[in-house]
Amino acid sequence: MIVPMKKVSLVVMEKYRKDALQKLRDVGVLHIERKNVSSDALTELLEKKSGIENALQILEYWKDKAKSHSDEIIESYLTPHEDEPDVVNPMGIPFSLDALDAPNERKLELFEHIINLEEKRVSLLEKESLVSDEHNRLKGWGYYNYKDVHFLEKNGVSLYLYEFAPGVVKYLPSDVPFVVIKKTKTTAYVISLGREIPDETPIALGENSLSELDNILDDTGKQLKDIETQFYSLYFSRNSLEEELESISGRIELETAHEAMETLKNVSGVPSISWISGFAPNETVDKLRQAAAENTWVLSITDPGPADLPPTILRTKSIARVVQPLFKILGTYPGYWEHDISSLYMFFFCIFFAMIFGDAAYGFIFLTISALIGIISKAKTGKSSDAAKLMFFLSMFTIAWGTITGSWFSIPHENLSPFLRSLIIPPFNNTGPLTEFPVFLQNIFNLPPVVPTDALKTRWNIQFLCFAVAAVQLITARVFLIRKLLPNLAALAQIGWIMMILGIYFLVLSLLLKITLPSFAIWFIVIGIAINMVFSEQYGGSFVKNMVKSFSGFISFFLKIVGCFGDVISYIRLFAVGLAGSLIAQTVNSMAFPADGNGGFALDMFIKLIGAVLIFIVGHTLNMLMSTLSVVVHGIRLNLLEFAGNHLGMEWSGYEYSPFATVQER
Repeated sequence: MIVPMKKVSLVVMEKYRKDALQKLRDVGVLHIERKNVSSDALTELLEKKSGIENALQILEYWKDKAKSHSDEIIESYLTPHEDEPDVVNPMGIPFSLDALDAPNERKLELFEHIINLEEKRVSLLEKESLVSDEHNRLKGWGYYNYKDVHFLEKNGVSLYLYEFAPGVVKYLPSDVPFVVIKKTKTTAYVISLGREIPDETPIALGENSLSELDNILDDTGKQLKDIETQFYSLYFSRNSLEEELESISGRIELETAHEAMETLKNVSGVPSISWISGFAPNETVDKLRQAAAENTWVLSITDPGPADLPPTILRTKSIARVVQPLFKILGTYPGYWEHDISSLYMFFFCIFFAMIFGDAAYGFIFLTISALIGIISKAKTGKSSDAAKLMFFLSMFTIAWGTITGSWFSIPHENLSPFLRSLIIPPFNNTGPLTEFPVFLQNIFNLPPVVPTDALKTRWNIQFLCFAVAAVQLITARVFLIRKLLPNLAALAQIGWIMMILGIYFLVLSLLLKITLPSFAIWFIVIGIAINMVFSEQYGGSFVKNMVKSFSGFISFFLKIVGCFGDVISYIRLFAVGLAGSLIAQTVNSMAFPADGNGGFALDMFIKLIGAVLIFIVGHTLNMLMSTLSVVVHGIRLNLLEFAGNHLGMEWSGYEYSPFATVQER
């Protein structure tokens, strides 16, 4: 459920505002309303925070290399340096050991040093790249002094350097004097004396000779190596930076709150006062009252109004809580005025997951993975992670669905063991007439005159189940809205929607599954539309005016009806994606174990066993990966769009409760 919140306003004397904020922070329960504020102090703190985060990101790059050199670094720390007692180690770090525990200013110099060192490293890498390109361009001409060439030019002897493919040399003009000084398999190095070769561009001489370029590269490499060595040591100072980042984040929050406080200056001799507003959970307001009494604050505690947007605290049961990590990954968080659908979301998501994967053997693989994740997380934290628990539930639903439909690596039913065949529920066992459909449902649904048999029968039943799930989930959304809208008469409009969903459900069955459309289905749609036209805008005021307002929006309402029809049909994707995965699995099986003439699985030769097993493992692994992608695309979509968005009206506009408190209290 969503924890109820109170809106809190705190009023203090303006001269005590800083002291009040410090004490309010110690209480640690008020989520302050965020405002766009600015100040020189806040700008400076934000810049420092950005710099430290940048430094930490730079150090993260050196994580693996620093750890591989950890023994060397520790030894250098323990080596005494009598001549330079303030140097940490002989690896070039201009900081003493005490600097890591020095006041804030000294620590800030550390992150600035890291950033400057990284900027220097990047500059050197760019220089190294340019020099290396120049070296590669000229290395074919060898190690001679370019100053001699310039000397000859000054004395009237012009030399022009060219590079040609070896076969081109014989076609050069005979009237131009040139010398081939070197020839390789790919290049002929040619010097023309006194004049240029027509239609050819000579190469430009560099500002440095090849030997000078070698020296530059060598010096640059040494500097880069020195910087790299420094980063190995600096990586182990990241804890100091993380502590400083935590401290500055708290100071930023405090400064932001200080600037967010509004102030009423002296009016007719009344002292200046300041106030700040926010939200706090119901169970924590007593702490605020006690703090207000101890510090002579003026405190106002009210219920949030419709215009307010309090933070959301979800307090769900342990089973439903396991879906919260999925919400965080998707970036979806219910607003305070919306619904906590964690339990329903998890239940239907498990169903969608099972129908898309559709294979009990896959379910057992996921069960094994969830057990391993649970064991590892329990060994590290003392308890099993929510991700492991969620995977456990998904695995169990998949195993159950695959068992009742007889899907085990998509092996044909006739090749399954008698025990596994006995677990298949008759509607999905591909045998017998469709009249085995439950009797109580036969009285509601007029089955199609042409009864599908064999594999088509199972497909027909799964499609029927997909639409049944659609009707149940969408009607559940409308029931939630009835609870939310009561006691307004607008709640009755949701009854109209429920009737329309039922009518549309039977219409879809008629169009796609050839079930005879019952007459009451059309009446459900008509009556549902009429109820909506009357009650959809009845939120108070004139009944007739509200009804006229509702009729004026008929075009928009009609489009919603069409959308509802599309929403119900949309659930067929569960069948389609599950069928695609099943067909892929069957193809993998036929490639790995070609069927013999009797319809069973056989190996042509024993030597093919290893290849067959590899094909089987790789093929089914790829199929599971594709099914996982399908769950993300289709399974999550049905929950977020069709259910929560289109019918529950959720915008996922919420944000988490983050109290103004010290880090230890959060």
